[in-house]
Amino acid sequence: SWERPAAVALVLLGLGLFFVRHLFVAVAARLFRALPALIILWGTVAAFAFGTYAAGGADSFGYISQAELLAHGRLTDAMPLHPGFDWPDIGVTLTPLAFTRGPHPGVLVPVYPPGLPLLMAPLTWIHPSAVFLVVPLCAIFTLWCCMRLGRELDDEQAGTLGALLLSVSPTFLMQAMQPMSDVPVTAAWLAR
Repeated sequence: SWERPAAVALVLLGLGLFFVRHLFVAVAARLFRALPALIILWGTVAAFAFGTYAAGGADSFGYISQAELLAHGRLTDAMPLHPGFDWPDIGVTLTPLAFTRGPHPGVLVPVYPPGLPLLMAPLTWIHPSAVFLVVPLCAIFTLWCCMRLGRELDDEQAGTLGALLLSVSPTFLMQAMQPMSDVPVTAAWLAR
Protein backbone atom coordinates (compact mmCIF):
# COMPACT_ATOMS: atom_id res chain seq x y z
CA SER A 1 0.00 0.00 0.00
CA TRP A 2 1.34 3.43 -0.88
CA GLU A 3 -0.76 5.47 1.60
CA ARG A 4 1.28 4.78 4.77
CA PRO A 5 4.73 5.55 3.23
CA ALA A 6 3.30 8.66 1.53
CA ALA A 7 1.84 9.92 4.83
CA VAL A 8 5.16 9.34 6.63
CA ALA A 9 7.02 11.13 3.81
CA LEU A 10 4.67 14.13 3.96
CA VAL A 11 5.05 14.39 7.75
CA LEU A 12 8.84 14.20 7.50
CA LEU A 13 8.83 16.76 4.66
CA GLY A 14 6.69 19.11 6.77
CA LEU A 15 9.01 18.72 9.77
CA GLY A 16 12.07 19.24 7.59
CA LEU A 17 10.62 22.41 6.07
CA PHE A 18 9.67 23.67 9.53
CA PHE A 19 13.23 23.32 10.80
CA VAL A 20 14.91 24.86 7.76
CA ARG A 21 12.31 27.55 7.04
CA HIS A 22 14.75 30.34 7.96
CA LEU A 23 17.07 29.05 5.22
CA PHE A 24 14.23 29.22 2.66
CA VAL A 25 13.36 32.75 3.78
CA ALA A 26 16.99 33.87 3.37
CA VAL A 27 17.25 32.27 -0.08
CA ALA A 28 13.92 33.76 -1.15
CA ALA A 29 15.02 37.22 0.05
CA ARG A 30 18.25 36.92 -1.97
CA LEU A 31 16.37 35.79 -5.06
CA PHE A 32 13.90 38.64 -4.70
CA ARG A 33 16.75 41.16 -4.54
CA ALA A 34 18.17 39.70 -7.76
CA LEU A 35 14.75 39.57 -9.44
CA PRO A 36 14.80 43.10 -10.96
CA ALA A 37 18.05 42.38 -12.78
CA LEU A 38 16.72 39.01 -13.94
CA ILE A 39 13.52 40.63 -15.22
CA ILE A 40 15.46 43.21 -17.24
CA LEU A 41 17.80 40.50 -18.53
CA TRP A 42 14.86 38.29 -19.57
CA GLY A 43 13.10 41.22 -21.26
CA THR A 44 16.27 42.11 -23.16
CA VAL A 45 16.87 38.56 -24.35
CA ALA A 46 13.24 37.99 -25.31
CA ALA A 47 12.84 41.27 -27.19
CA PHE A 48 16.13 41.16 -29.10
CA ALA A 49 16.57 37.42 -29.67
CA PHE A 50 13.02 36.74 -30.81
CA GLY A 51 12.30 40.13 -32.33
CA THR A 52 10.92 40.66 -35.80
CA TYR A 53 13.39 42.49 -37.99
CA ALA A 54 11.09 42.94 -40.97
CA ALA A 55 8.03 45.00 -41.84
CA GLY A 56 5.78 41.98 -42.17
CA GLY A 57 2.35 43.61 -41.93
CA ALA A 58 0.45 46.74 -42.82
CA ASP A 59 1.08 48.40 -39.44
CA SER A 60 4.81 47.74 -39.27
CA PHE A 61 5.20 48.72 -42.92
CA GLY A 62 3.29 51.95 -42.28
CA TYR A 63 5.41 52.95 -39.29
CA ILE A 64 8.75 52.09 -40.90
CA SER A 65 7.99 53.69 -44.27
CA GLN A 66 6.76 56.84 -42.53
CA ALA A 67 9.97 56.87 -40.45
CA GLU A 68 12.01 56.70 -43.64
CA LEU A 69 10.03 59.58 -45.12
CA LEU A 70 10.55 61.69 -41.98
CA ALA A 71 14.26 60.84 -41.91
CA HIS A 72 14.55 62.27 -45.42
CA GLY A 73 12.57 65.40 -44.47
CA ARG A 74 9.43 64.46 -46.37
CA LEU A 75 5.82 64.06 -45.28
CA THR A 76 4.53 62.51 -48.50
CA ASP A 77 5.71 59.93 -50.98
CA ALA A 78 5.31 59.60 -54.74
CA MET A 79 3.17 56.87 -56.21
CA PRO A 80 5.20 54.46 -58.35
CA LEU A 81 4.54 55.08 -62.03
CA HIS A 82 5.43 52.92 -64.98
CA PRO A 83 4.32 53.01 -68.63
CA GLY A 84 2.99 49.47 -68.24
CA PHE A 85 0.51 50.60 -65.59
CA ASP A 86 -2.43 51.22 -67.85
CA TRP A 87 -5.42 49.74 -66.05
CA PRO A 88 -8.29 51.88 -64.77
CA ASP A 89 -8.00 53.56 -61.35
CA ILE A 90 -4.28 52.94 -60.92
CA GLY A 91 -4.14 55.16 -57.81
CA VAL A 92 -6.47 52.92 -55.80
CA THR A 93 -4.63 49.72 -56.65
CA LEU A 94 -1.14 51.13 -56.03
CA THR A 95 -1.89 52.84 -52.69
CA PRO A 96 -0.43 50.76 -49.81
CA LEU A 97 -2.61 50.08 -46.75
CA ALA A 98 -0.71 52.54 -44.56
CA PHE A 99 -1.21 55.43 -47.00
CA THR A 100 -3.98 57.37 -48.66
CA ARG A 101 -3.94 59.33 -51.89
CA GLY A 102 -2.92 62.92 -51.42
CA PRO A 103 -4.58 66.09 -52.69
CA HIS A 104 -2.55 65.95 -55.91
CA PRO A 105 -2.38 63.01 -58.31
CA GLY A 106 0.56 60.69 -57.71
CA VAL A 107 1.04 61.75 -54.06
CA LEU A 108 0.79 59.28 -51.16
CA VAL A 109 0.15 60.50 -47.60
CA PRO A 110 0.74 58.34 -44.48
CA VAL A 111 -2.35 57.73 -42.35
CA TYR A 112 -0.72 56.42 -39.15
CA PRO A 113 0.09 58.71 -36.21
CA PRO A 114 3.67 59.99 -36.40
CA GLY A 115 4.77 59.22 -32.81
CA LEU A 116 6.55 55.92 -33.38
CA PRO A 117 7.91 56.98 -36.79
CA LEU A 118 9.42 60.07 -35.12
CA LEU A 119 11.23 57.77 -32.65
CA MET A 120 12.43 55.57 -35.50
CA ALA A 121 13.45 58.31 -37.95
CA PRO A 122 16.82 59.27 -36.38
CA LEU A 123 17.85 55.62 -36.30
CA THR A 124 17.50 55.32 -40.08
CA TRP A 125 20.49 57.66 -40.35
CA ILE A 126 22.59 55.06 -38.52
CA HIS A 127 21.37 52.06 -40.50
CA PRO A 128 18.08 51.24 -42.24
CA SER A 129 17.58 48.20 -39.96
CA ALA A 130 18.21 50.20 -36.78
CA VAL A 131 14.50 51.16 -36.69
CA PHE A 132 13.84 47.67 -35.34
CA LEU A 133 15.69 48.56 -32.11
CA VAL A 134 13.09 51.08 -30.94
CA VAL A 135 10.42 48.66 -29.74
CA PRO A 136 12.75 46.24 -27.89
CA LEU A 137 14.42 49.20 -26.16
CA CYS A 138 10.99 50.54 -25.22
CA ALA A 139 10.09 47.09 -23.83
CA ILE A 140 13.12 47.14 -21.55
CA PHE A 141 12.29 50.70 -20.52
CA THR A 142 8.69 49.65 -19.80
CA LEU A 143 9.84 46.91 -17.43
CA TRP A 144 12.18 49.33 -15.66
CA CYS A 145 9.40 51.94 -15.38
CA CYS A 146 7.06 49.36 -13.89
CA MET A 147 9.60 48.60 -11.16
CA ARG A 148 10.25 52.31 -10.68
CA LEU A 149 6.51 52.96 -10.28
CA GLY A 150 6.44 50.47 -7.41
CA ARG A 151 9.27 52.38 -5.70
CA GLU A 152 7.48 55.69 -6.17
CA LEU A 153 4.36 54.21 -4.58
CA ASP A 154 6.47 52.97 -1.62
CA ASP A 155 5.86 49.34 -2.54
CA GLU A 156 8.98 48.11 -4.30
CA GLN A 157 7.83 44.50 -4.15
CA ALA A 158 4.59 45.33 -5.97
CA GLY A 159 6.54 47.09 -8.73
CA THR A 160 8.91 44.13 -9.07
CA LEU A 161 6.06 41.63 -9.17
CA GLY A 162 4.20 43.83 -11.67
CA ALA A 163 7.28 43.92 -13.90
CA LEU A 164 7.67 40.16 -13.54
CA LEU A 165 4.07 39.56 -14.59
CA LEU A 166 4.46 42.02 -17.47
CA SER A 167 7.68 40.35 -18.63
CA VAL A 168 5.96 36.98 -18.99
CA SER A 169 2.70 38.29 -20.44
CA PRO A 170 2.20 36.76 -23.91
CA THR A 171 0.59 39.96 -25.19
CA PHE A 172 3.48 42.12 -23.99
CA LEU A 173 6.08 39.71 -25.38
CA MET A 174 4.36 39.51 -28.75
CA GLN A 175 4.15 43.30 -29.03
CA ALA A 176 7.74 43.74 -27.79
CA MET A 177 8.96 41.75 -30.77
CA GLN A 178 7.18 43.69 -33.52
CA PRO A 179 7.78 47.21 -34.87
CA MET A 180 4.40 48.51 -33.69
CA SER A 181 3.36 51.30 -31.34
CA ASP A 182 1.82 49.35 -28.42
CA VAL A 183 4.95 48.92 -26.28
CA PRO A 184 6.37 52.44 -26.94
CA VAL A 185 3.02 53.93 -25.90
CA THR A 186 3.04 51.83 -22.73
CA ALA A 187 6.58 53.01 -21.98
CA ALA A 188 5.57 56.64 -22.53
CA TRP A 189 2.56 56.34 -20.22
CA LEU A 190 4.60 54.66 -17.48
CA ALA A 191 7.39 57.25 -17.78
CA ARG A 192 4.84 60.12 -17.45
